[in-house]
Amino acid sequence: GDGICCAVGNGRFTLTVAHAYKMRATSSGSHPILSGSDFGQVSSIRFSLPYLAPPPSPPPPPSPPPSPPPPLPPPPSPPPCTWFLLEIVPDNNPSETSWTLVDADTRRVLQAGGAEGGEGCITDGNYILSVRDEYGDGICCAVGNGRFTLTVAHAYKMRATSSGSHPILSGSDFGQVSSIRFSLPYLAPPPSPPPPPSPPPSPPPPLPPPPSPPPCTWFLLEIVPDNNPSETSWTLVDADTRRVLQAGGAEGGEGCITDGNYILSVRDEYGDGICC
Repeated sequence: GDGICCAVGNGRFTLTVAHAYKMRATSSGSHPILSGSDFGQVSSIRFSLPYLAPPPSPPPPPSPPPSPPPPLPPPPSPPPCTWFLLEIVPDNNPSETSWTLVDADTRRVLQAGGAEGGEGCITDGNYILSVRDEYGDGICCAVGNGRFTLTVAHAYKMRATSSGSHPILSGSDFGQVSSIRFSLPYLAPPPSPPPPPSPPPSPPPPLPPPPSPPPCTWFLLEIVPDNNPSETSWTLVDADTRRVLQAGGAEGGEGCITDGNYILSVRDEYGDGICC
């Protein structure tokens, strides 16, 4: 009455059924449906056929893919700035030349250098550029023809020597220091308007009309000479001025004379007239 386990051994029993007739219970397709070991005098278990094996447990769902890491935030944008270029042509003593760029509001020195000049990018604000000559005679013109030029460009990181740059400060002839204040953004002065086009040349004044001839009366002098036509001649004279207006021979003549007083003279050289 102590069962088959476990007082005097580790016994057990198993009842296995198979789907096919006379299929050994240990072959493929067999199903253990009952088992036991630790009981008293008897172990009674009820079962039924056909035996429907429980469906296999569904496979566990696949693990979800790991979530992608969140995107990194974009790097902070640099503050907008304006590129500048300081060009210095020193005099014959370049070691005496230096410069500083100072924030005009905080008086903080932003950049400094020597006669080689410098460049950089500065944000909008107010600035003071100071160019110094240690000896105190400037960089022009006692011992050389030096000069300096500060140029700025509109685009971020555009070199000040590229297109779109604007020279805004320059100098040369000063004593110990030349300090010039400027502000950004720099607004380039608008270009000068083009000169107005030259007006077209005025046409020459019209020529005055030719003077109208004074009204005149046409005359015709017909001469039938005698047998000696070479002896015959004639003249038409202004009676007021005695000016000869026309003259001719035996062939006669014609013309146009204005209103006035006239003398017509017909002459015969021999003196016997032309008739008879």
